[in-house]
Amino acid sequence: MCLTVFCRFANMNAELEKLFDALYSDNEAIAPAAFIKIVEKNLNILESEHIAEDLEKAWKILGDYAVYLYERGSYKNALPYLEKIIAEIEKKNNDPFENELFEELIFHRALANHHLKAKSKAKKDFKLLAQKFPENDVYRKWIKFYKSKIFRYFEIAFTILLAISITFSIILKPEDGIIDSIALYGAFISLFGGIISLILRKVITK
Repeated sequence: MCLTVFCRFANMNAELEKLFDALYSDNEAIAPAAFIKIVEKNLNILESEHIAEDLEKAWKILGDYAVYLYERGSYKNALPYLEKIIAEIEKKNNDPFENELFEELIFHRALANHHLKAKSKAKKDFKLLAQKFPENDVYRKWIKFYKSKIFRYFEIAFTILLAISITFSIILKPEDGIIDSIALYGAFISLFGGIISLILRKVITK
């Protein structure tokens, strides 16, 4: 007769092995819809504190589950699982990128946050990936995308200022003096600023 806690560990690890075998064939996952359905019936196993062995298998299952949720458009549901596995990998590895799951999970967390309008969090993850893998065009394009958005905002602001300045220039008469001059200067500055912002955006996104 085994000790109760030991039996729980043994049973949970056996259940995890069985679950892994049901979800993967030659380390290739089954179809996403079936994968999600099976995992959701067995989340109690994957989230159990009694999994003593094969944590990597539990991480892989939950990581793939989160990615499939993301691909289905369930960004809000995917994010907690992405966060959970990323945190576990970071806790148990000096360099989390040594774990083969980590890069993909960080990338999908960035994508999920982007779709959920958490732009600063998404940008932080894309920046981390671009620094770690500087030759990866996908990560570099995302960084360029966020940089270009900043200049787009400037272009919009300068366009609005130009429209206001031109409107005031039309309404005001030359004899209105300094106010008319301010409107003309505003038009010049906004036009010049808009052109500079456009040029900088084009250079950055090359």
